[in-house]
Amino acid sequence: MKTPLLTFVLATSLAIFSLHADAGDKELKKGQVPQPVLDAFAKARPNAKVKEFEKDTKDGKIVFAIEFKENGIESEYVFSPDGTLLGSGEEIKPAELPPAVAEAIKKAHPQAKIKEAKRKLLPDGTVSHFEVEVKEGHKEFELEIDPSGNILKTESD
Repeated sequence: MKTPLLTFVLATSLAIFSLHADAGDKELKKGQVPQPVLDAFAKARPNAKVKEFEKDTKDGKIVFAIEFKENGIESEYVFSPDGTLLGSGEEIKPAELPPAVAEAIKKAHPQAKIKEAKRKLLPDGTVSHFEVEVKEGHKEFELEIDPSGNILKTESD
């Protein structure tokens, strides 16, 4: 009798923890975004078409992301609440990945097909890393890879 109850309690606890762990990004309406963030974005990208505003926590600090499209390219800017640009990212074609990054993907996931690739930039415009979504068989992975081809992080769905 104790085993089914214990199993139920553990399963319920895991389900609640999973929901909380996945709750990271929170989609916002424009009015919920601090004015300094909106002003900094408007100054940096006056012609961009905003797709989404998000609030998240990075390294224990609140950040605001603005996803947008400009000149046919989907991008994202990440700001601190005071409007300081912390970083950005832009979608790229898989063929635009540096050879070292493409080779790292092929080595780690030889049969994988690249679904999506993003170049992540520091505020000064230098490349921080690449985020690449791949599908290998029935599994999907998100990889973070530095420009030299070192895999920094792997998440699977």
